[in-house]
Amino acid sequence: MIVRIRNKIFLLFFITIIPNLSAQNAVIKSIEIQGNKFFDRNQYLNWIGININQRTFPGIADTIKNRISKNLVLNGFHLFKITKVETDTLDSNSVKIFIDLKEDKPTEISSIQFIDEDSFDIDFLRSSFNFLIGQVLTQQEFEKSVENILNYFEENGYPFIKVIINSVSLKNDSSNEKTLADIKLSVQKGNLSRIDKVEIRGNNFTNENVIIRELRLSKGETYSQKRIDEFPKRINRLRFFEPVQTPQYYINSKGEGVLVIEVKEKQTNNFDGIIGYIPGTKENEKGYLTGLINISLRNLFGTGRAAALRWNKFG
Repeated sequence: MIVRIRNKIFLLFFITIIPNLSAQNAVIKSIEIQGNKFFDRNQYLNWIGININQRTFPGIADTIKNRISKNLVLNGFHLFKITKVETDTLDSNSVKIFIDLKEDKPTEISSIQFIDEDSFDIDFLRSSFNFLIGQVLTQQEFEKSVENILNYFEENGYPFIKVIINSVSLKNDSSNEKTLADIKLSVQKGNLSRIDKVEIRGNNFTNENVIIRELRLSKGETYSQKRIDEFPKRINRLRFFEPVQTPQYYINSKGEGVLVIEVKEKQTNNFDGIIGYIPGTKENEKGYLTGLINISLRNLFGTGRAAALRWNKFG
């Protein structure tokens, strides 16, 4: 499987530098949050992950600040300010944490522009993102659209597809009391990829043609991630190998697309039986063999053919 490096949204924001809490290892008796409008106190406490009666620790102010910042950005708030994270000493061993912030307004997507895209793809790309215009810019929803694009092109011969976020520009629309985001993206498909060769590794006994035949793959077939994900199931049905993982894919020095399948063979032949010898009971009477033998060969000479032999004689 192609390991895809996805480009996450990194929005820059400024946070006031706050000194460390003065009281270390004191018991937290209360947490006060001021300035929140869109999210209630319980939501902030859940984000912070610090509980009443928990003790303070070095760097707790930065921890609180970073956790709040992360979750506000994930929920589409990018111009917030955290003005204070302080402690008030209640007694020699307990403190109150005070947090003052301004959430500002959620950021709405104003426009999404694609840079230097092929005319063949532009309609599909726009349709994948246009529904987001006017919605709050959240990482989860934006990445769903990116995921849809990646999946579409992977299924149609472009396993090395990249979606690059070139810029995210934030602006304050004071007339409508909104924060707006203009996003510029570029999509790098790479060249159309095909499966020109199949490399089988680890098949010390089984003929590679047995495995390739099971794939039902045509030479030069266009790359499809869905098809490749199905290959382990097909190979595992042979029952000749330990569970097979998803194949790897690369382009060799000749520009050929190579699919690499690694297998680990297991014992496929079984022998089960018991043999005894019964001597003759009379003079000049010959003895004879008795017993049961079952031999099962499920991968005869590595060809994938099966054979079975059964012998029994009693009395």
